[in-house]
Parts: sequence; structure tokens; C-alpha cells
Amino acid sequence: MEFTKSFNGAATSLNTAQLQNPQVSLPKSYPVTFTHSLSIKLDEHNFLPWLHQVHASIKGSRLHKFLDSTQIPHKFLTRDDEQKKINCMITCDTTPQIWEALHEYYIALNAANISPYKIQLRNTKMLGSLNDYLLKIKNIVDLLATIGHKQTAQDHIEAIFNGLPPEYDVFVTSVTTRKDAYSVAEIEALLMAQSARIDKNAKNLDISKGERSPISHKTSRP
Repeated sequence: MEFTKSFNGAATSLNTAQLQNPQVSLPKSYPVTFTHSLSIKLDEHNFLPWLHQVHASIKGSRLHKFLDSTQIPHKFLTRDDEQKKINCMITCDTTPQIWEALHEYYIALNAANISPYKIQLRNTKMLGSLNDYLLKIKNIVDLLATIGHKQTAQDHIEAIFNGLPPEYDVFVTSVTTRKDAYSVAEIEALLMAQSARIDKNAKNLDISKGERSPISHKTSRP
């Protein structure tokens, strides 16, 4: 989307007089951009953190007035700009309208993504290592937070417990019957310790079975 890309890598055009004296007015045709390099590139999953980043950059460059519907600038700076108007903003005539169109599109998209992410969180199971499983759960929780549907610590912990294999049932029972609530970090640390104990017990059991196995000897007849 060209609108998004226009926030990245642009060279500042403010002259020295404008920087030294904010009261100095620039010509109407004088282009004003900013050099802030945005670490977050807008996609379908990160509108809210991107919006926070862009707002800070716009205010820092004194460009927020161009998003004010009561101070509408010229529709296009040049004829070339008019020819490059992108299709998805074809009905927008001003910067505030473009900004509002972005808001409406991504807010609606975020609302549509809440249910799939929650289903994915509920259906994620521990199929490999515990560490990989915990990272998968955290990634989905973070995705929900970026679209404005932040999960509580209890929601996060319940999602973790929901996908654990049966050998963790005793651990889950002991935690859920505790009166004082654990934090997510505490649960993850306790789970890692429990996983190490399970692995150790499994190895000891294998060794014990090997020691009890009878050794067959072939007897030779004279």
C-alpha cells in the first residue's frame, strides 16, 4: 500500500529557518516529509502497534495537522501525485479521509481475526518440546493483543494447560486448586522444571527395565 510506504525512508524537506523558527511559514507547494524509519511495517496483523508508532512520528514531525478534517490541504501537490492515486483510496479526496479509511478497514479486519485466533489458541497442542509449545501459545496471545483483544494472565495460563499431554495432569490439578494465583512467567518456570522431572523419570524407568531384563545364554551340548 503506497500510503503506508510513504511513511518510510522519506527525506526531510524542512529548511534551516523552519527548524530554528517554527513561526516561519513554508510555501504552499513546499513538500514536508519526515525521516523516521518505522520498525513496524503495516500488515493485516499489527495495525494497533503500527498506529501507535505512526502517531508518534507524525506528531514529532509536526504533520498531525494534515490529519485534521478542519484543516484540509490541497488535494494533490502535483499532477504526478494525482495520477498515482491508489485504487483502494479512489473515493478519498483528502488526507483525513484516507486516514479514516485506513482506520475503518483495519478495525474491521481486526474484528474478523479475533475468532480465528481464539480458535487457534484453543486448538494448539503440545506435540514437540515444551519450550516450542509455550512459544506458540505466547505468539497467538501476542497476536490477539495487537488487534486489541488482550488476554488476561488467567486466559493465557488456561490456554497453556489446555494443550498439555496427560503426564502433566497432576501438575495442572495442583496448580488449579491453589488459592493464590500464579503469573504466566511462574507457570512457565514451574512447567519447565516439571518437564525436566518427567524426562528424568522416563530415563530412569528405561534404565531400570534394562537392568531387569534376563540375559539368555546359549548352552552347548558336549
